[in-house]
Amino acid sequence: MRVNRDLLREHQKIDRDFFVEYNNVYELFSAQAKKFPQKIFAIFPEYNKTFSYEDFADKVVERTRYLRQQHVSKGDRTGLVLGTSPDFILLYFAAFREGATVVPINPDLSPPEIAYIAADANVKAVFYNDRFSKKILEVQKAAGLGRTVFIDVSSIDVKNAPEAEDSAAPDVLCTDEAVIIYTSGTTGNPKGVVLSHLNLLADSQAISEWFCFTPNTRTLCILPLFHNNGQVVTLLAPLNAGGSTVMVPPKTSLGLFWSLVREYSIHWTSVMPSILAIILSAKLERKDSSMVGIVCGGQVLNDEVKAQFENTFHVPIFEGYGLTETTSFASLNQFPANNRKLGTVGRALPSNDIVILDEAGQEAARGIEGEICMRGLNIMTEYLGLSEVNKKSLRGDLFHSGDYGYIDADGYIYFRTRKDYLISKGGEKIYPSEVENVLFGHPAVDECAVIGVPDKLLGQDIVAFVKLNSKCSKDSLKEFFIGKLAHYKHPKKIFIVNELADLTDIPKGPTKKVLYRELLKYYIENL
Repeated sequence: MRVNRDLLREHQKIDRDFFVEYNNVYELFSAQAKKFPQKIFAIFPEYNKTFSYEDFADKVVERTRYLRQQHVSKGDRTGLVLGTSPDFILLYFAAFREGATVVPINPDLSPPEIAYIAADANVKAVFYNDRFSKKILEVQKAAGLGRTVFIDVSSIDVKNAPEAEDSAAPDVLCTDEAVIIYTSGTTGNPKGVVLSHLNLLADSQAISEWFCFTPNTRTLCILPLFHNNGQVVTLLAPLNAGGSTVMVPPKTSLGLFWSLVREYSIHWTSVMPSILAIILSAKLERKDSSMVGIVCGGQVLNDEVKAQFENTFHVPIFEGYGLTETTSFASLNQFPANNRKLGTVGRALPSNDIVILDEAGQEAARGIEGEICMRGLNIMTEYLGLSEVNKKSLRGDLFHSGDYGYIDADGYIYFRTRKDYLISKGGEKIYPSEVENVLFGHPAVDECAVIGVPDKLLGQDIVAFVKLNSKCSKDSLKEFFIGKLAHYKHPKKIFIVNELADLTDIPKGPTKKVLYRELLKYYIENL
């Protein structure tokens, strides 16, 4: 069916038709379960469990009855403090069936952080794993959660959940809330990004069609499910085609990456750039013949890492661009691999438009850098309860990303950096990725991150943090820049994390995204 423009916010409207077959995400799953009842839907190696579409559909209905028993119904919000597990996915689809909103929460957050999200989203019930029971006890003491029910998933007894008189699912519209994903901001508390069923359907469908997913497609979900990438690219996108997903815990699976790919005949996965560097540094051997490609985004992918990975493992990387606010990807490089334009994050997906605005807020000419802005069916509804932030971010019927880049004459997008990370040294603008790309080319460097630090004379100067795989001096690393970058782009200082007593690794978030702000904080406080 054609998406009704009258139901959309102004920043979600595009000047072309886009068709989605279903009203909500559960309806998509239910239809695929009827079409492919005996096909494998999800495999959880850690739990030694494999579910067919039919098996999983039956268990989702069981969880739905339990939700009704807990008086969770349409319009309510449910918090999931769960890792990658059958419980997460079952409750995810059960909530969608009932028209409830899913609020996924990173289990590694501290009790005050979990409490803030639960209170801010006004969740009716929080489901958690018994591994986090001590943490949840602290959460329950927080103000504002007196009416929230906390449920250990191991205590759920679906067999004794009574049959509802009317087991039919309520009407859930495509514009209804589906998930609220909390993102860390530059300052203050995290912001709740409200994504609708249409957001999830449009983005996952666009990705599925972009890469020609089929019922035989199998993805490896290695990014956490409290992150939109894990949900959309490696769960909902294959679901659109009737494919299957192998779901593994992010923390323990990177060392087994190629073994998992071979054992389960994986075709696709989605990762952050730093994960590629980690897999490279592990020096694992690829023995499969199934992998078609790897989708990569979230931060700048350095040319050297990409070249090393593809030359070593002979699998193409499809770089893209997107944020939580765009549901997942908003642009991707063309498939198959020989259609890619290297050095770019591809072209805009059919679900959205991408424009570049200059300093005056006008659309920039092709090839001119400015702020990356978007409109489309995969653009969030809003930030939860933040009217002033919404006015700023969604002004002019566009979502303003705060990222820099440009579009070339062929419509390909070049991502440069976050505004926050752009280094301004004596009036010269320097992208951290320029410096990182040189460092990654040094054979002794496994990982690196470059930041701008305060400087009294220049405003900012350049500092690099590197993780080495063999002995190498700072002087030789500095010499490595000669002839490769203009001298003003050379790092003032290079710190080897292998030699720092209180920083043994480059800090990363749960999705392995490099935490540049943490590095800057560490530098200011310690160095």
